Amino acid sequence: MFFTEIFHLLVEQTNVYYQQHLNRRARPSRQLPDIMLLNMMTFVALALQMGHELNNKLHDYWPKLRQLHNLF
Repeated sequence: MFFTEIFHLLVEQTNVYYQQHLNRRARPSRQLPDIMLLNMMTFVALALQMGHELNNKLHDYWPKLRQLHNLF
């Protein structure tokens, strides 16, 4: 229960921060849709997984060659 509440708080505060960012901009820009709970859970899962296998560059975490794919 506590773990789920943290995700809800992350989603809420991310959306609040983004709205504040848009309000501070001098010229209007296209507003993106709000972050949803599944988006946040996916992001955190990817960030945790990236911590298990340290690579030199960001694009090394998503290789296109089949033999380099990480099974986890």
